[in-house]
Amino acid sequence: MHTGIGNIGSIKNALEFINYDCDVINSYEKVIFKNYSGFILPGVGAFKSGMESIKNKGLDRLVFEMIDNCVPGIGVCLGMQVMAEWSIEGGEKTKGLGIFKGGIVNLRKSDDTVPHIGWTYTKGQLDYQPWHNNLNGEFYYIHSYALSSQNNEEVAASFKHGNKDYVAAVYKSRILGVQFHPEKSQHFGLKLIDSFFSYFTN
Repeated sequence: MHTGIGNIGSIKNALEFINYDCDVINSYEKVIFKNYSGFILPGVGAFKSGMESIKNKGLDRLVFEMIDNCVPGIGVCLGMQVMAEWSIEGGEKTKGLGIFKGGIVNLRKSDDTVPHIGWTYTKGQLDYQPWHNNLNGEFYYIHSYALSSQNNEEVAASFKHGNKDYVAAVYKSRILGVQFHPEKSQHFGLKLIDSFFSYFTN
């Protein structure tokens, strides 16, 4: 899904590298979910402008149709953040899609440098589906905000910013949200994408 606020090219290149057929969807199209076995909602930038773009394009409707029809999906970086209930980015509370419980809060400068940029070890916290093990590894991050989850059962992985643990990934009902960029995380990222979608489509 092309939100207009992310580098859709890097996502498309990553999928094609692992031999996935993919289309770039710019706006809502009725019953499009019947033609696809998975989706990725990418994004970089500010939460408020991201939500505005998603709503203007009707991609929020498309995401929920995908979910209602059990189509697996991945939210990446801002695409993961907008799946939360709210964000306080920019000093005002903005409503998100509400797929995952909790909201987006700023990383604390007292913990470590903000923004958090670079390769960071990520620890998976789930083990009941085969792809869960691929949440363990070094992934590439670039962000100043993170999810404060209000449902520990949805937390799929964590990372350390200084000495504090933050949510790296959340998961429920075939929807995975990741704060890092799997498309920029080389072997670890590509393996996660492939194992996630393969589990639900094979």
